[in-house]
Amino acid sequence: MNIAIDCRVLIQGKYSGVEWYAIHLMESLFEIDQKNQYFLWYNQMREEPEDLPSFDFSNVKKVFSFYPKKIIALSGVLFNYPKIDERVMPEKIDIFFTPFFHILPISSSCKKVTTIHDLSFEYYPEFFKLKNKIFHKLAPRKEANTPEYIITDSESSRNDLISLYKVPKDKTTVIYPACGKEFKPITSKKKLAKVRDKYDLPEKFILQLGNIEPRKNHLATIHAFEKLKKEYNKDVRLVIAGKKAWRFRQVEKALFQPDSKDDIILTGYIDEKDKPALLSLAEVFVYPSFYEGFGIPVLEALACGTPVVASNNSSLSEVIGNAGFMVDAYKISELTLAIKELLEDKDLRKTLIERGFKQASKFSWKEGARQLLKVFEEI
Repeated sequence: MNIAIDCRVLIQGKYSGVEWYAIHLMESLFEIDQKNQYFLWYNQMREEPEDLPSFDFSNVKKVFSFYPKKIIALSGVLFNYPKIDERVMPEKIDIFFTPFFHILPISSSCKKVTTIHDLSFEYYPEFFKLKNKIFHKLAPRKEANTPEYIITDSESSRNDLISLYKVPKDKTTVIYPACGKEFKPITSKKKLAKVRDKYDLPEKFILQLGNIEPRKNHLATIHAFEKLKKEYNKDVRLVIAGKKAWRFRQVEKALFQPDSKDDIILTGYIDEKDKPALLSLAEVFVYPSFYEGFGIPVLEALACGTPVVASNNSSLSEVIGNAGFMVDAYKISELTLAIKELLEDKDLRKTLIERGFKQASKFSWKEGARQLLKVFEEI
């Protein structure tokens, strides 16, 4: 078969969860499948970027086009045009896979497989900018009913699709993400010191890692940290690591409050190669998100042996199992007490760390790739 993959999400530069999902899943897919031909479609108005991921496989080719992305989105929604499989691809395409929800106009002879990571915009529209809200009103429900098959990251997201968009259950499957093999406890003093110096990290700290946007609920982490310092006098600092995505001003404002500014560090974007050491250095990993399609940073923390406190909503129980504390995202006192207990109780820490390793080992990119390949073969 000739299989095209929509790689527009990889044009953007500094990667986070969705981009790494696409990269790791594709790498694993190409490693197990040398039979089918793969065409990776990139589109942007500028010339070809030099820093795209390298997929060095004989059956994988890159294909570039230079359409204005807004034209593709609008024309795709209104007219299902231009047919990307016919106008851009060098050969007839049997299946077009998109690892992230994008408008993808294709011909009726080409089958579409789409990953829809989550429907957070349906539950929390207030967390998104106006242009995103307009897009979410026009496209997702329509697009969710056009593919031959939809991949989701969790049973939670799958149930949301079935409930909100009335997608038939037999048209969907869950393919869990994973984390890379590099996510493991880092014990090298040299590596740990290098990352500590690079990001100016304190000796003892609580960590929240991920894009800074309203859905991730950084304000709850900040308020819980302040409560921890005031009421329990804990000698620990807070590190908020990740790139500024959107609507991050509230977080920045909270950082400059008199009680917070000396004890909270905002690192900015973390290079992927540095994440295992960063997680290994942290005393506790905190993730009080309001909604997640999966939550890869939580899995990465478990794999690195860092005790986790996360929200008890959406998909996060599928990720954590019995390997961490789960709290109400709206209750600061629960989050505070969970962090306190993990800082104080050595036996509990040991138990959860051991459970975390076991839980993280259940997720595999290779297994996800095998499931995806099976979908391709069966449709």
